[in-house]
Amino acid sequence: MSDMELLPPGSSDASISNDRRTRWSRLSSTKRVGVGLSSAVLLAFFLFALNEFFSVRGVVNMLLSRLFLVLFVVTGSLLLLICWTVFAWKKSVAVVLFLLLLISAITLDRVIPMPQHITREDHKANNSSPATTSKGDGATESETQPNIEANILAWAKHGEYMAIPMPDPTTYFSFLVTTPDGKIMQVCKPREFMGERYALLTARVKPAPPQVEVLKDFSPYEQKRLVGDLKAGLLEGYKNSLNVPGPPYEGLEIQKKLSLTQPLTEDVFIAALNEVGAEMALSAQIVIKAVDDHTARKHHK
Repeated sequence: MSDMELLPPGSSDASISNDRRTRWSRLSSTKRVGVGLSSAVLLAFFLFALNEFFSVRGVVNMLLSRLFLVLFVVTGSLLLLICWTVFAWKKSVAVVLFLLLLISAITLDRVIPMPQHITREDHKANNSSPATTSKGDGATESETQPNIEANILAWAKHGEYMAIPMPDPTTYFSFLVTTPDGKIMQVCKPREFMGERYALLTARVKPAPPQVEVLKDFSPYEQKRLVGDLKAGLLEGYKNSLNVPGPPYEGLEIQKKLSLTQPLTEDVFIAALNEVGAEMALSAQIVIKAVDDHTARKHHK
């Protein structure tokens, strides 16, 4: 009996606490790496979902914003599950944090402004006049994304542009817009991931037939140099996307994204048309100069 020692009160709780502290240390190095990577990925998706919810809510699409909110709750719940099982959090703590996560998601859904919805009468009115609010300086501002299609038609008509619907299954809507000086561009909203967040303005520039014949005579070095001149001339001045999918004589493509996560105004839309039109003119000048230089070199030979 003299060799026996009495355990101090609370020793059972102390052993449980020690088990919680040492559960992580008992994991193999491979499992630690797996848990760490899984936690990092979940945390990245957790923050991504929260950021995208704030980006698209109220100005783009209700369903998309709620999908991001669901992703926010799911990834947060999985992170709590990892903490509860691997780090041996108390069940009560995990439950409280889960409830807080759920309450925060519901609060965000209730508090953050929802997208406005236009009625059928509003849609009919949009077909005849812009569904916009007037500002003191004469500028007009679109209400929300749902009426952007009607606004684009109205803005094009108001600016003396010609807009013709062009059905395209890969887009929510698509128009061919012709400027007063004859330049043709496509305005659409793509049906793709994140396509709800922007409208795409695309212009395709093709050389004239006489220029095509000269461009076909370009050496690989001259073709590469022309593409470099086009990118330097256009991207430096306008910062839009330039795509030359094949040889220069097949033409090039200029793209500009119009953000829908901020109100799209008539002034912004018309300015974008003018900007892409200026890029088309500049690209034509660069091609003409390259053709003239090539022709002059051949004559000197």
